[in-house]
Amino acid sequence: MEQESTLQPEQNSTESEGSFGQELSFLDKVTGIFTEPSNVFESIKKFEFKTLDWLIPTIVLILVAILSNSLIMSNPEIKVEVIAEQRAKMEEQFKDAVAEGRMSREQADTQIEQAEKMMEGGLGTIFRSIGAMVFIFLFLFLVSLFYWLIWTKLLKGTGQYKGALTVYGMTYWIGVVEVILVVILSFVMVKLVQGVSIATFVDFEKGSDLGYFVSKLNPFTLWGVYIAGIGLGKIFSVEKNKSLITIFIIWVVYVIIAKFIPFLNWAG
Repeated sequence: MEQESTLQPEQNSTESEGSFGQELSFLDKVTGIFTEPSNVFESIKKFEFKTLDWLIPTIVLILVAILSNSLIMSNPEIKVEVIAEQRAKMEEQFKDAVAEGRMSREQADTQIEQAEKMMEGGLGTIFRSIGAMVFIFLFLFLVSLFYWLIWTKLLKGTGQYKGALTVYGMTYWIGVVEVILVVILSFVMVKLVQGVSIATFVDFEKGSDLGYFVSKLNPFTLWGVYIAGIGLGKIFSVEKNKSLITIFIIWVVYVIIAKFIPFLNWAG
């Protein structure tokens, strides 16, 4: 009996250290992001941050985005739709310039035709690939910096910038799944699908405010925001509810601002 009472405290001490006495493998982290994100980030915090944790999902997302674009453009019907949509955007951009006499109608048509030829050729694929790589990395570093400042300065958490980089980078795994689903839906629906939201399946007036905000109700986006909130709370030792409320407020503000700054819509 004495032996049992002597061993019991030691056993309790071991259990109190949690189930992460050993660092999770990379594969465990990836699967855990989808199944147990809270436990994954709790484990990550106990060990040195690994560059591969955020770099690999970023590279995978870039490669999947490039491949998906090539697959979608290989469908003649979808390709026609994409080119028509781009032409309409360029027409809108040149509209004021032509009306004000800064550009002739012939010059506008020439530029539009050149842009369409580039989109159809290999050069267009190269430019789209470079664009995807630049934007994905750009948002990774800038958003991570923003999160780090908010969670350490405003919410009084403690932690390194690399912690925010790891959290946001690992949410890219959610983006990978969405991109794959978008490609599948594009071929099934035989149209360009730009995201998995209510607006994908219900027609709204093009350019309307309602259509814009409904298009942002994307379960994958909300899933990623939730995981980021969980991860940032764990990494920076900020209470879970406070972290989640903060990140969803940030997301709502971002959606409103992006309505007036089209460039920001690339990320959401």
